[in-house]
Amino acid sequence: MAKLTIKRPSGFFQRDGWRAYIVYISDNEAGKLRPGKTAEFTLPPGEYKVRLKLDWGGSNTLTVHVTEGQETKLICGSSGNGSSRKRRPALAARVSAAGSPAAAR
Repeated sequence: MAKLTIKRPSGFFQRDGWRAYIVYISDNEAGKLRPGKTAEFTLPPGEYKVRLKLDWGGSNTLTVHVTEGQETKLICGSSGNGSSRKRRPALAARVSAAGSPAAAR
């Protein structure tokens, strides 16, 4: 099995800083992610589309390839600040602990 980790830093000053993002993996609701928390998903190796939603807005969709025995890490946050009327989750790929980059397209 492979591991997909999504980290959401705490964001007290962000407009959505206290609300949970809904995590979707390949169009299936996989869980919720609150500020300052990390969500871990164990998946069969393969390619997945990852997206976050909050109310009517949603993040960009990342296509990630998870590999057997490795951890793929993503980080998320708000695309707006506290004074912005627009608020959408945003996702970015990070380099895994094993040193191989997350394959985000």
